[in-house]
Amino acid sequence: MRFLEYNEGELSLTKDFVGGEILEYAILSHTWGRDTEEVTYRDVIDGTRKNKVGYEKIRFCGEQARRDSLHYFWVDTCCIDKSSSTELAEAINSMFRWYYNTAKCYAYLPDTLQELIAPTSVEFFSEDRKLLGDKKSLERHICEITRIPSKALRGKTRQTTREEDMAYSLLGIFDVHMPLIYGEGRANAVGRLQEAIYRKEKGIKHENFSIPFSLSAVSDVEYFVAREDELGEIHKALSGDGSRRTVVLYGLGGIGKTQLAVAYTKRFTRVVSNVDMKNLDEVITTVKAWQASNKDPVAVDITKFLPEAYQGSVLVTTRSSEIDIGHLIQITKLEDIRDSLEILSNTSRKKGLIDNTDAAKLAKKLDAAIGFSDYLRLYEKSWAKLQKTSPQISFEYVERRNILSAQLLRLWVYFDNQDLWFELLQYSDSEYLDWIRELIKDELSFHGAMRVLSDHGLVEVDRSLPELLESQGYIHVLNHEWDYSLARVALKSVALHVPGKQANQPWLTQRRLLQHAARCSHIVLNGLVPDDSMAGTYFSLGYLFNDQSKLAEAEQMYERALRGYEKALGTEHTSTLDTVGNLGALYADQGKLALAEQMYERALQGKEKALGKEHTSTLETVNNLGNLYANQGKLALAEQMYERALRGCEKALGTEHTSTLQTVGNLGALYANQGKLAEAEQIYERALRGYEKALDADNITTYIPALNTVWGLGSLLERQADFAIARIMYSKALAGYEKVVGPDHSKCQKGQGEHVPL
Repeated sequence: MRFLEYNEGELSLTKDFVGGEILEYAILSHTWGRDTEEVTYRDVIDGTRKNKVGYEKIRFCGEQARRDSLHYFWVDTCCIDKSSSTELAEAINSMFRWYYNTAKCYAYLPDTLQELIAPTSVEFFSEDRKLLGDKKSLERHICEITRIPSKALRGKTRQTTREEDMAYSLLGIFDVHMPLIYGEGRANAVGRLQEAIYRKEKGIKHENFSIPFSLSAVSDVEYFVAREDELGEIHKALSGDGSRRTVVLYGLGGIGKTQLAVAYTKRFTRVVSNVDMKNLDEVITTVKAWQASNKDPVAVDITKFLPEAYQGSVLVTTRSSEIDIGHLIQITKLEDIRDSLEILSNTSRKKGLIDNTDAAKLAKKLDAAIGFSDYLRLYEKSWAKLQKTSPQISFEYVERRNILSAQLLRLWVYFDNQDLWFELLQYSDSEYLDWIRELIKDELSFHGAMRVLSDHGLVEVDRSLPELLESQGYIHVLNHEWDYSLARVALKSVALHVPGKQANQPWLTQRRLLQHAARCSHIVLNGLVPDDSMAGTYFSLGYLFNDQSKLAEAEQMYERALRGYEKALGTEHTSTLDTVGNLGALYADQGKLALAEQMYERALQGKEKALGKEHTSTLETVNNLGNLYANQGKLALAEQMYERALRGCEKALGTEHTSTLQTVGNLGALYANQGKLAEAEQIYERALRGYEKALDADNITTYIPALNTVWGLGSLLERQADFAIARIMYSKALAGYEKVVGPDHSKCQKGQGEHVPL
């Protein structure tokens, strides 16, 4: 916390007092004016404070503090360096404590909240410096104007300059902390504040067993028979003080453990639902501890889906009796044959079985009392046989019913097993087999083949994708012997489907393709497809990986593409040079600047020779080389490259083409780095006006070069201390980045870490 003081009649800022240093000071409580009127930290440092309207309030506060024998005084507009997001966040979180510890608080207007509540003494002054009264004498008027009850705090009608400060100003009052995110809006800020207060009240155990697991969609176990003793034992073991309790039901497969667990959950959630706790009807049946000791290498790891909360009940079903994590209950065969007959009667919908001798023999057979080891041996033997024969039997039957379905199933091995859709195979290629052309001649043919596979339980419709540009996909798991020609078809299908720069919402298709591209990468890197005539395929896969920030995978594909093009087309072919240029951009993103420079210079020399100095492809390389020089700090060289690219693009494409505007934006960033802030602002505004004219409103918010320009303008405005507009620019750019590449993308993470919140 730093203060203002008068030294020999001159106003100055003190050092930043930290730790346990205790000073007496006064605070000014006031209504903020416009940003151009208030004295800022930078104004005090630069000596320009007296030129602003807000200086009069500061002078008054200092003079009144001296009359009250206080050397130090504090005013929020100029004692906080708001260009430092860390300092701003610390100040807002500490604000209540600072007001609470003040010796005097001078208030112009009662438009604030913690300024009125926190200090012991608040004195109110009019604009002409006349004392109107103090907090105690004016209590009735304060309550009427602010609607703050004398013994309670209610801030619903408070007005703040920035809407998020409605919540942030309450942090100190409730003694909670949270990051400041200007631009999130009042509702989000208040919601996060409420959550922080709730966490503080409830402590580290505030998260009740709230994993969304509900049995509301599960029908009651119809005609549940017997097992009343087991139900009672489970209920007794899980009842208690609310702390974590675990019951393990173990026994042979098919003995009824799962049905018992469902019956218990359905029956006893009704009993405990009246307890004063939230969401206690969500009872978890799980096998977390079983997973910890299970030796099966193909078992699914479900521990990541389970909460770490101390409270709640866990009900585990397992075949193993060696689990030692809670109360163990062995589920054995039914002792009374009449119970078995009742189950058989209910499931078969046949009555009168209680006196049927054949039914009794069947019930005994179904509930045979064999040992665990014998049962396990028989089970594993039958399961292994089923695994070996069942898929092949199904496949042969499918082949007899629809040959296209069978061929599609064979092809699917070379894609990822998730999400295969019609348009992915639709791109024509001369190497496509006749049966593939027949399969994709129309959607009816494709979906008809899929329907046969679905009927046999070999695939299912994938309904997990929330946003699609193309048709629904399918999921399957089945393997066959390796076929190099089908592997090649799969790679080419994925590569041909990679969207180009001008595609509509390309990121949606890219994300959908990524899992298939990973499968393709595995095939390529393990030598499972011949390299001949695959350079174009590798290039497209590299482009996809690069756009999705999978840089290591992109490098592997681009380098293979380069070797293929050099071998097939020569070192000076334009396809070879395009690959060289893309490798240069990739190396630059990886920080390998020397390698990137070599690639760009090679690409530029080759394109100037093959296409000419004014060709748009050549100019794109010039622009990229300018980016590299800027990253290397070679600003003069970068400026030469940008100006050359700009002149060429304006001549070849026009002043409002997106390629021209991208170069304009890059030049703006360069001017900003050179400290030419006025020129940079003009250039950025020119680029934005151009994008608004060249693209519609929706495309601007998803066009990366335009978003880069918005972000660059925000950075420039931040340097010029125009924080309000800078926040708007940053928020717009981040919202666009998150929509295009997702919030976890490196571009979004870097942006949030460097500049948001201000």
